[in-house]
Amino acid sequence: MILIRLAFLPLRLVLGVTGLGLRTSYRAGRLVGYGRLATFGLGVAVGVVVATPAAREWLRAAAEEALARVQGTDDAPEPDTH
Repeated sequence: MILIRLAFLPLRLVLGVTGLGLRTSYRAGRLVGYGRLATFGLGVAVGVVVATPAAREWLRAAAEEALARVQGTDDAPEPDTH
């Protein structure tokens, strides 16, 4: 639940500041349901992360590092920091 709230925090801040958030989110929630709306937003966020080449490289490096840690080897690849 906390991850979902963190994912929607920037959107809530922008819409909350403009005063448009409450009316828009209420209508969207009533129209499609809050669970479906959250699932759609999460899908968009994951799609953006996966589609971005830099994010893809970061995810690959993180997965390799985690795998090396689990296997107990000390030859974990250095993360790319640029």
